[in-house]
Amino acid sequence: MLIMGIRSTLALCAFFFLAAAAQGGDEVDVSLELVSPTAMAGEDVRLKITLHSESGRGLAPAMLDSACFRVELSEGDVITPRKEGLKKSTVNLGKNVTISRTVNLGPLLEVKGCQTVRAWWEYKDLSSEKISFGLFEWPLDRVEIVIETEMGNMVAEFFPDKAPRTAGNFVRLAEEGFYDGLCFHRVVPGFMIQGGCPNGEGTGGPGYTIAAEFNDTHHEKGILSMARGENVDSAGSQFFVVHADSPHLDWNYTAFGKLVSGFDVLDKIVAVETTVNPYIASEQSRPVKPPRIIKMTTRLKKDGD
Repeated sequence: MLIMGIRSTLALCAFFFLAAAAQGGDEVDVSLELVSPTAMAGEDVRLKITLHSESGRGLAPAMLDSACFRVELSEGDVITPRKEGLKKSTVNLGKNVTISRTVNLGPLLEVKGCQTVRAWWEYKDLSSEKISFGLFEWPLDRVEIVIETEMGNMVAEFFPDKAPRTAGNFVRLAEEGFYDGLCFHRVVPGFMIQGGCPNGEGTGGPGYTIAAEFNDTHHEKGILSMARGENVDSAGSQFFVVHADSPHLDWNYTAFGKLVSGFDVLDKIVAVETTVNPYIASEQSRPVKPPRIIKMTTRLKKDGD
């Protein structure tokens, strides 16, 4: 079983909530958004607060300060980033004006182990709803993932020193169950197998993209790397496992992990019957019966691994 924090990590999508001012009938819309590509203790765990008023209202500049955030850890401890030095002068939030600010809470979240975190924003009579996300501390090199397929299991480890955001994103999606039931929709013997598309054909993703983390990892058999479009920063959930030495992929795709076992399963998957790929007419890579991922399970490596 994996420790709780990785299991509880939620999708890094925008969460929008409304809050009405309790005084004077002036309504202010408050939205709170987690904008970090991954949530890691001590790093850039960034929260964005956005305020909008249709009628206008006087508010202090401190309303967008980090002191207005509250962070509750899984043990019940509540962190208030800063209580001193708030600017108290009032500024007018005019009619139909929207203002926002992103605050970095990362350095303030010095947790041990893995945590479930709830965060919210409040200022006088205004507040947002709480958002939840998983926070785990490095090193991800202590974590490995079991990719259970219809044809057997593959086990992989990660390269958090080379592609930390990509590895963290993959772990988060796996822990949410995003990959469970999806298939390998593209297989090319002597090249790679590709999966992670919710549409099952290579056209879908998780609803967001992540920045590329090209590195010096050589794309050889067993390497896990991210699929992408023409835009280098267009990767999301689709990944591939390299089947044979592919140097032309080096520095063009983000390698983030490697198989430590299950190479025989990789060979079985790449050998399935295929037909012409409707999206790549020159390539016979569409499986007649796409091999499915039953589930992915993350776990801590055994001592000594």
